[in-house]
Amino acid sequence: MENPKLGIAFIRGLNMFGKRNISESQLRKVLKDIERENHKAVKFVGIYGRHKDIIVFKKTGVHYATVGYWIESKLANLLGEKVCVTTRSLKVVKGVVDRF
Repeated sequence: MENPKLGIAFIRGLNMFGKRNISESQLRKVLKDIERENHKAVKFVGIYGRHKDIIVFKKTGVHYATVGYWIESKLANLLGEKVCVTTRSLKVVKGVVDRF
């Protein structure tokens, strides 16, 4: 992966209130499938948050939002309902944190 940029994906409502339940192993499989299909564009490096709803990734050659779309599509197929994912660059998130 040439000159990768770090990004964060926030998955809305995953594993909360008894809805959209998915195990960490299922989520890792979804992310591995995305990597396999887009092997030169994205590499997932971590899953965080109490609800396992924050994903850190490296991307190259695609927009952050494209990675979010890939996650949305795979999770919607698995869960049988629309899933919303918001992505941001690590630089943007760091800028917000540093400001406060």
